[in-house]
Amino acid sequence: MNKRQKYNMINSVYAHVTPLKDFDWSVYENGFNGSNLVENKSIKTKKGDKIYCHEKYATSVYKKLNGDKNSENVEIKDFSLNGASKVVAMEILNNDEMLVSTAGGNATVVNLNKENKFFELYGGDKNSFIHWINNPDTNKQFIDMDLMVKVNKNGKGSMIDGHTYKLYKEYQEQIEKPTKAYYGKVNACHRGGFTLELQGVRAFMPYSLSGIERDTDPETIVGTTLEVMIDSFSKKSGFIVSRKKYLRFILPAQLAKLDTTNPWNGTITGVGAKDSPYGGKKYFGIFIEIEADGNKYTGLMHKTLMSDKTYADFKALETQVGSPISVWIHEVVGDRIVFSDIEPENREEISKIREAQEEEEKKKLELKYNKEHGIHKVSEEKLDQLVNHFNG
Repeated sequence: MNKRQKYNMINSVYAHVTPLKDFDWSVYENGFNGSNLVENKSIKTKKGDKIYCHEKYATSVYKKLNGDKNSENVEIKDFSLNGASKVVAMEILNNDEMLVSTAGGNATVVNLNKENKFFELYGGDKNSFIHWINNPDTNKQFIDMDLMVKVNKNGKGSMIDGHTYKLYKEYQEQIEKPTKAYYGKVNACHRGGFTLELQGVRAFMPYSLSGIERDTDPETIVGTTLEVMIDSFSKKSGFIVSRKKYLRFILPAQLAKLDTTNPWNGTITGVGAKDSPYGGKKYFGIFIEIEADGNKYTGLMHKTLMSDKTYADFKALETQVGSPISVWIHEVVGDRIVFSDIEPENREEISKIREAQEEEEKKKLELKYNKEHGIHKVSEEKLDQLVNHFNG
């Protein structure tokens, strides 16, 4: 019997002929005596109806199936167009299809050609995913992730839709009881804020919830990854996320645990810039990301805390986003990390040199700007002389 014939057999006489090899019967442990299911007589039913489920939600499910609109909002384990089911087994049928079995005792076929977004979430493509599922060890790793599958109106399963369904439920719970933070990739900035992608789900972060300085150029944030928390849900924009919420709830306690004495392997994620009073952009530092205990932390290395090589590249606008960099945590100010790639013993001396260089450059820019715009600046000493002269 080939895999397609096996699927057809499962689909027609599934639970009665071939029990799932890895099927979890523990959900029926109170109603299964080893040879057949035991009727649950504690639930009042219509004449002729019998219930074999002994779980707490059995009454609610029965009422829901009988059209009771006042029944509790429960998730039925069988396939439905409005829900998703937990995946308990996955088997590749061919290069285009995968058989997925669920905790509810059902099976569905997934079209692998429509799952590219799902594969990307795990850093692969269709071919690598097929290889993973055909390998017993990596197959088990995927099953242990508590994946979900959602069945569409044509009876076909979708892993990416199941993934989205699971996240939607989790994000909705986070609105009421915030306990988690998520990594969001900033895809674009708009008039009102940023669009991000959280594990394949589109989200929106208003400027007011971004925790970003007002004079920071929003374009410098695009392409970076930020830690955010779920704030609310809007029919128009989807999930609204907040970095401010993350900075207030979670970050301070985590930052207090970071090592400030030894260097970190970091990655440059962006260059900070804002509008200059003398025209153009004023570049003030480099955004850097480090990782500790599976968590990523982003901070700023101000230009006055840069080593000679880093400073030279920065001033020449040759800083390479995505390149590695070794840094120390210079200090933690509230919910912000300040980095430096200068050795601690030389940092104070070199930092003073950088401050003098920046002050000198500021004076040159100011003189150039005043000259171009016909502005004559009078020194305080000269101003005092003029005041005394006119006051006689």
